[in-house]
Amino acid sequence: MEEEIVKLIMVHLSYLDQLKALTKKLEISFKKDDLESLYNFSLNRERLLKIIQSYEIKILNYSSINNIKTLKNFNIEIIKEWGNEKSKLIEKVKEENNNLIDKLIRSKEKVKLDLSNIFKLNQVHGAYLTHSL
Repeated sequence: MEEEIVKLIMVHLSYLDQLKALTKKLEISFKKDDLESLYNFSLNRERLLKIIQSYEIKILNYSSINNIKTLKNFNIEIIKEWGNEKSKLIEKVKEENNNLIDKLIRSKEKVKLDLSNIFKLNQVHGAYLTHSL
């Protein structure tokens, strides 16, 4: 049982590292204006978040109050360290997410402004053509 907890923790942390890497790829796709990759990475990221959540639930079930009595001090320390590492990685990903969301919002506002300007120019151009005829 104790080896299983350590194994689950290692897999969980590796998935969190993959989440961090996927977040970086999302940002790169955004900078390159590659909408297809941005969409695919976001779908993969969503799947990865579900996997991470399932591993976290398994770990928390193993380390519940009922099982904590059977764990050795070494494994309790591992679980505590896992919690610390998890918190650090989640904070980094959260910060990167907030930066990416801010960039997406700014990009959305810019696109809305550009579309508005194009619409106004088309109206002026249409009025000019109608008037000249």
